Amino acid sequence: MCLIIASETGKLIDYDVVQRGFDDNPHGWGIMKSDGSRIRASRGMDLKSFEAAYKDLNGEPYVIHFRWATHGTKGLDNCHPFKVNKKLYMAHNGIMSENVVPQPRKDMSDTWHYAQKLRRLGLHSTNLKENLSEIEKDIGSTNKLAFMTADGRIEIANRRAGVEHNGAWLSNDWSLYEIESWGRYAHTWSKTPKRLNVKPAPNSWEQAAASGKGTYDACEGCGHFGWLVQTDFDDFPWSNTDTPLLCDECVRQAQACRDYATLFDAENDAVEPPLHHFENDPRREQFDRLLCEMSKH
Repeated sequence: MCLIIASETGKLIDYDVVQRGFDDNPHGWGIMKSDGSRIRASRGMDLKSFEAAYKDLNGEPYVIHFRWATHGTKGLDNCHPFKVNKKLYMAHNGIMSENVVPQPRKDMSDTWHYAQKLRRLGLHSTNLKENLSEIEKDIGSTNKLAFMTADGRIEIANRRAGVEHNGAWLSNDWSLYEIESWGRYAHTWSKTPKRLNVKPAPNSWEQAAASGKGTYDACEGCGHFGWLVQTDFDDFPWSNTDTPLLCDECVRQAQACRDYATLFDAENDAVEPPLHHFENDPRREQFDRLLCEMSKH
């Protein structure tokens, strides 16, 4: 899973959080910033080039993206941000199926294809805000987009699905944990995770409470804080209840594991741990392809 870090005030967050974002997403980085009249974007694949670009941030609005590849080749061409037009760029966290956007070029990522779609639809910095809710409906709740305009304005689709941390918005909270190592299951820690001054994005708690359909707490599947829903996955081996509270990502992946249990050699129909926490698992690429296929139906 990728990571977006965005700050309209230009405030830099703890570098250890940034470092974990880089380490956990090894397929390239990108930074876009505004000088007040235009967007300057840089991209790279290695830590040295990232550190040089990061040190060049000097209080201007910025968006940082770390990539975990799911579509397209692994190289600079697919590093975010992507240009919608000269006054509007975007970065993405999530997976877009071909139901959201056709992807005829297999060498290019789902995000690249979506940027082309928005360009064809005539999205500009001047009409971005009024179209943000339509973009959210189009991409679904599990995808997040950070847009930057030439004058330094940042608009985020599905902002409530991220977290606020020290003056910046993060598309997920995984890099806010200090974890020595993972056990076999996501709930098994060799070291208690350290939570670093994180709070839910604006309105996430209120919306969950008001809807009566969720709550903001630690996911019983992966342990990360977020907007949770009650489920019927009573075969979760690490849950003490028949109706565990799970985040959107765990729900999607648990359902996929249940539907394709034989792929993961599940014993007695038990659901395997969510694979989005096992970055080096060789089954991940195959699993991501299955999720894309499932989303078409």
